Amino acid sequence: MREWNDGEIVNCKLLIVPKGCLWHKLLIVKFFVVVLLLTTSEIALSQYTDKQIFSDFTTNHIANWETPIKNLANSPELQDNDSLLLVYCNLLYGITGFYIAGKNTKSDTVLTQFFDAVAMLKAKPKLASYYQSYLAAAIAYDMALRPYKMPFEAGKSFSLAYKATKTTPENPVAWVILGNAKYYAPALFGGDLTESLKFYNTAIALWKHQNNTKNNWLYINTMAWTGFINYKLENFDKAKAIYQKTLKTAPDFFWVKNELLPDVERKLGK
Repeated sequence: MREWNDGEIVNCKLLIVPKGCLWHKLLIVKFFVVVLLLTTSEIALSQYTDKQIFSDFTTNHIANWETPIKNLANSPELQDNDSLLLVYCNLLYGITGFYIAGKNTKSDTVLTQFFDAVAMLKAKPKLASYYQSYLAAAIAYDMALRPYKMPFEAGKSFSLAYKATKTTPENPVAWVILGNAKYYAPALFGGDLTESLKFYNTAIALWKHQNNTKNNWLYINTMAWTGFINYKLENFDKAKAIYQKTLKTAPDFFWVKNELLPDVERKLGK
């Protein structure tokens, strides 16, 4: 008799086994093991919905993401389930940047985890643009922690970010990370605020076109960044309008509500 593989879908009509016998009991056990494996991904995220992740981001409680990250890391389906893996990389991308910006002592630990997650993407040709994007971001984070690497790694990070937008032009994440590269890089290394703004706006337009804006923390964050870059370019009225629009979508967005909007209002004398 052929052994079952975990997660294998079987034609139950062929499994005619007398109720109560040893084989029947074994099949019941096997059934529940299969169900458990199939629902692991749902369990991993059931306590942490997109809405909760979005709320934690806007209210500046991104550290709470450690819970879904841990659940996903322990999921046996992580490597084989593309959707789960992309969520995992997305959360690690966000929390790593948050910890680095806040000089959190966990920065190196989460960056290592992020690099490991990105490595899983490498074996998935359909996700090549995400692999290139997130690897570019991971390298950029590494340079933020170890600036001495910038002369050696900046070119690689830029190249990967550009390549990601060519591999899959409809991938908003690719455009965000290219926008980040253009924003953070010194002019000597290709930095350009105007180009950064253009790339961020491309990502926003793609998310809207794909109807993927609800409870999307990266979308709302990118909106805020377009306002901030307009502020840096001294387009204060436009920056204010973008901040106000952002708050209509996310009224509790801490960064915009408590820092960005009051700052531009002071500039405008309002």
